[in-house]
Amino acid sequence: NPDRTLLLTNGVGSDSITLVDLDRARPFLDVIPASRDAAGVNHLVQWSHDGRRLASAWLIRTGPATFTTDLRIIDRETQQDDARHEFGIVRSIAWAPQDTAIRACTYHGDYHEFGVANPKSKSVNRVDSENGSMEATDFSPDGSQFVYLDGPVAVIRNAKSLEVSTRLSAGDAIRKVKWSADSRRLYLGAYGEWWFADVNSAELTKVIRDGSLASFVTSAAWSPD
Repeated sequence: NPDRTLLLTNGVGSDSITLVDLDRARPFLDVIPASRDAAGVNHLVQWSHDGRRLASAWLIRTGPATFTTDLRIIDRETQQDDARHEFGIVRSIAWAPQDTAIRACTYHGDYHEFGVANPKSKSVNRVDSENGSMEATDFSPDGSQFVYLDGPVAVIRNAKSLEVSTRLSAGDAIRKVKWSADSRRLYLGAYGEWWFADVNSAELTKVIRDGSLASFVTSAAWSPD
């Protein structure tokens, strides 16, 4: 985090989070245990951008082969929960750029959903997949929107209301999305094709490239301007 505190979890089977002060080299600065009333194992953890809170997903067994996730928003100084949210099995978490919300992607077998939770209250909005999968969820740099891949379609939603603003489909199934720094455009990568999308107009522009070259693109990044 910004004050050079390293956050460690031991993966599946860990019942605590260890915080390490990198400057003082104290290996056990703090240990945050599982919540007292819902013991579980920690398997995901993410700092807020300001370094004051942790988003922590604790896997809890609810039956012989069933689990749920206790998503805890933990205050760094007090080590108390600011908020807690119950989800299915959380596979990824991410803070909005201004720490105003946190996104959790979950799955229940073949059933996928994501939730956008208020980090200081019990408020959470959930969206189900329309096409069976959800990938590449990402807040826009200004925090106002986020995009995700739902099957072959890139869906853009308002980060607060979760209302759909745009659905984008380009060529073959879209596999990669990347926001521009000004939150106005998206890079879309499909097999053998590259596209740019204007978020407001939903206008798509195909980038002319050799198909055999484009098919090997594994990552893309916008310049800061």
